[in-house]
Amino acid sequence: MMSKIRPILILFCLLTITWQSMAQPTAQCADLVERAILALEDNCNRLERNTACYGYNAVSAIFSQIVPSDYFTRPADKAGLLDLLSIQTTPLDIENDRWGIAVMSIQANLPNTLPGQAVTVLLLGDSTIENRVNPLDIAPIATPVQVAIQTATDARTSPNDASNTVGRLNTGEMLLVDALNNDGTWLRVVVNNLPAWIRRDATDSPTGLNDLPVITSPIQSPMQAFYFTTGVGNIACQEAPNTITIKSPENMTVDLSVNGVDIRIGSTITLRNSAPNELSFTVQEGHLETSTGEYVEAGDTLIAHTDDLGNIVYWQESRPATDEEIGFGDVANRALSAVLGEDISTSIRPQPTEAPTITDTLSMDEIVHIVARGETLFSIARRYNASMPAIVARNNLANPRNIFVGQRLVIPNPNSGFVGLEDMQQPPLSPPVTNVTVNSVDCSNFKGISPLQGMMLGDNTFQWTAAPGATSYRVIVTNLTEPRSVAFDAPAPLLSLVGFIDQSTVGGNFDFAWRVQALLNGVVVCDSGDYVMQRGGVRYLTVTWECVVPNTIVITYSGVLPEDTITAKFYNPLTAQYEQQTGRGQSGTFIFYNMVAGAYFGTAVTSSGEQVALLPDPLFACP
Repeated sequence: MMSKIRPILILFCLLTITWQSMAQPTAQCADLVERAILALEDNCNRLERNTACYGYNAVSAIFSQIVPSDYFTRPADKAGLLDLLSIQTTPLDIENDRWGIAVMSIQANLPNTLPGQAVTVLLLGDSTIENRVNPLDIAPIATPVQVAIQTATDARTSPNDASNTVGRLNTGEMLLVDALNNDGTWLRVVVNNLPAWIRRDATDSPTGLNDLPVITSPIQSPMQAFYFTTGVGNIACQEAPNTITIKSPENMTVDLSVNGVDIRIGSTITLRNSAPNELSFTVQEGHLETSTGEYVEAGDTLIAHTDDLGNIVYWQESRPATDEEIGFGDVANRALSAVLGEDISTSIRPQPTEAPTITDTLSMDEIVHIVARGETLFSIARRYNASMPAIVARNNLANPRNIFVGQRLVIPNPNSGFVGLEDMQQPPLSPPVTNVTVNSVDCSNFKGISPLQGMMLGDNTFQWTAAPGATSYRVIVTNLTEPRSVAFDAPAPLLSLVGFIDQSTVGGNFDFAWRVQALLNGVVVCDSGDYVMQRGGVRYLTVTWECVVPNTIVITYSGVLPEDTITAKFYNPLTAQYEQQTGRGQSGTFIFYNMVAGAYFGTAVTSSGEQVALLPDPLFACP
């Protein structure tokens, strides 16, 4: 009997020893992480703008200026971002009590008149950030100048009349100005606690405005543009990830450049290398937009692929965040709470509300639909050619806009004819106005020109023909799935404008229409009617140039719309004139020979109005 018991006891002892040996590092890891996060509250709490903080051992940094040997070498040390070239934190090392944490407070594109507001960047574990903002491009900080509104005016998101409106300012209102645009005709202010621009000629234009810094680029503050890497592979414990988390001020969006791509966030995202040449962007709160058309909401992850230099070259479609990514976000939120002195949610996946009770027994004329990602009640009713009021009543929906992914909806009487809800009806699509002259404005040839194939998330160039006699034009973009629209204005004689289209301005989904109107002293006299199209999110125009053999330049392009042509041109100093070629096709190449003196000011533009600069500029003579 003893001979049978002895092997069982030995096996039990071995399992116990193995479990203890596995549990001990995990417990030590959790203890180290807890101590590191607690230390942040004392070391890096409430940082000043444009400052880096040494949070926990160990952090290393490289500066553009000579610094003392003990500069920024201990927890709680601070350093200005102006001279910071790179910052790196160390991976988990339990034996030596190390798990590097660093914090940066970045101004980004937030005005100086928003005191205390900054973007917080948190580095955990094996993480590195390299500054890509040229110190010569950084806008100086100046004392704001107070202005008074003399003529009622709109505050806009960008220094032009075609950008979105933030709010309306009335005569007599006082504001603080901290910067000018490149020609001094627009002033940067804060309206409704948001950065905004107003026309200078609508103010009293006091002395001192010309002494303010000029903003010529959205990327003009330290560390607003950077490249990052993190450790790749399995980590010793889930509580100590290698991540970089960025948090913008509440209810504000900020512009950054990350690994060569401009992004806009509001408000918390976590970055890491998920594999070699692969970056993941997990949205913990709010949303993320990219200049190439991607839009990601809380609880989702966007994957970017990079070249060997770290440049983002293309994106995968976003997907739900994994449990591991959610866990990494929870750790980052705990650390951010210590730094910012505020409670931050540790859950990034929205919890669906409980589905309303519906009758389980289906009649012969009913089917069941499971709500998929991106669907609305409007799109579902259109899909089944069914009645929205009937769907709402059959499923006991308290709020027809509050449906969630995975919800089970009974669709009564499919193919009985689409019927919308009264408060969700879309404006009728109007035919274009032609062969009409109204109040001396000629509408006979007035129409929209571009875009006609589709709109993108981000900047869209709208073009139209002239209506002689008009004093201004207005472009209206309408969401055909939910009742939202946005308008952009341009003074005559301009025949194009750039309008920024995203979910915050016009909502989500894919079915949209746009129209252009001609106005005479603020009164609409010509209307093009609606151009109905879908909005995309992944296609974007890419054009590059390079020297392949001596004196030969090759331009490569992709992402052109199927019906478009594309023209590439640049200045040739040898001939003192512009060289250009035009082609058709979604992708292709142009070849220019005898380019001894190089190429300057290169651009490529499609017939729909999309335009990109050819980089690098200039491309010097081929070897």
